[in-house]
Amino acid sequence: VEANYSWGKIIKGLVLGTFTIKPLGAFRKLDNRFFILTPPPRLPCRNYFRLIGIMNQLILRMYIRRAMGKIGMASPILWTFSHQSDKLIGRFQESLSVYHCVDYWQWLLPKVFLMGSKTAIKRDEILTSSQVDFVVSTSRFLQGYLKKYNSRSYYVPNAAEYDLFS
Repeated sequence: VEANYSWGKIIKGLVLGTFTIKPLGAFRKLDNRFFILTPPPRLPCRNYFRLIGIMNQLILRMYIRRAMGKIGMASPILWTFSHQSDKLIGRFQESLSVYHCVDYWQWLLPKVFLMGSKTAIKRDEILTSSQVDFVVSTSRFLQGYLKKYNSRSYYVPNAAEYDLFS
């Protein structure tokens, strides 16, 4: 499941005439084992107002369930990078749920991107991290911070095979 996009990115794509996404969502089959679900754009202001965040999660949940039904998927692993996933956890009869935290969202989103309130983002991240089976963090700081909400928090640094990707 790809990240859903904001209306701002949709408008930017229209203005520039370039889209790297399916603006209204899509479900594509690449082969018999690999599928891509692109959800529709998310509603704006999700990091300010809890109700909008919940609505976005409910819409996403509907699209995921529909895609799972099309391919007969049961008992998936839910691996989320979004701090705002608490309404997805436990809703797919998943065999495992993981929150993969790659940034300190409550600092980054409000300060750098002007995308929400620190309090709202922190609340959502606490809800998400406390409900998953375990948390993976890309820094020791994030691991220590999230360990307060989920004792099964692990540090796994970012890595890449440089020769392969260079």
